[in-house]
Amino acid sequence: MPADGTVENTPVNKRAVWGLKEIIYIFALRAVFGYMAARLIGPYAGEVAGAVVTLADRILTIIVIYLIVRRLTGGWQQALGLKTGRVARHIITGLAAGVGLLVALGIGEQALYRFLAVELQTHPLIGSAFGAGSFAQFLWPLLAGGIFTPVSEEMLYRGMIYPAAARRTGITAGVIISVIVFTVFHFNLYWLGEIFFAGLVFTLLYIKTGSIIPGIIAHAAVNSWRLVMAFLA
Repeated sequence: MPADGTVENTPVNKRAVWGLKEIIYIFALRAVFGYMAARLIGPYAGEVAGAVVTLADRILTIIVIYLIVRRLTGGWQQALGLKTGRVARHIITGLAAGVGLLVALGIGEQALYRFLAVELQTHPLIGSAFGAGSFAQFLWPLLAGGIFTPVSEEMLYRGMIYPAAARRTGITAGVIISVIVFTVFHFNLYWLGEIFFAGLVFTLLYIKTGSIIPGIIAHAAVNSWRLVMAFLA
């Protein structure tokens, strides 16, 4: 137990003192910003408009979460689960989880296509990567989906929503609530099963390691691999 009295690697981060109000504020601000960005940036960004708007949204999310958590807590990194100890182990764990998740999702997609004749719709960022005519164009969806999306979403859904929900409803309900919110806010009916499963894996990684870093690595590995494959196709 550290000197400040908190317990390391517990299922619920004791430093996560925020509540529903702060989380609603983040989503509301993102909604307003997304609408304005699509109006102001979209018409001038051409074929990479979607990726540029997504990138701007993810950067805004990271900044807002940082400001909120820093205002509410003394150690914002620990409160969000951004533990810097055992970095090598976190990276290895995240990469292993990412590879396993890619295999599992690939099997699931093949099963859906084979038995139900369902072909999952292409995610917008994957569509941007597929349609990129140069590496410069591909860089936008790669930055948005492969780097900033994993960081912002793990900070939000695992770092903020899971501990806030678990503290009030219990660990199991907290996991379910955070994963459902993660799934619903991706707005794609065809990807709901995949996103739910991935969100569950990322949440369990956070609970197991006490850090969102393995989830960020796994999330980035999955997204980046799919983007690169789409670009090279």
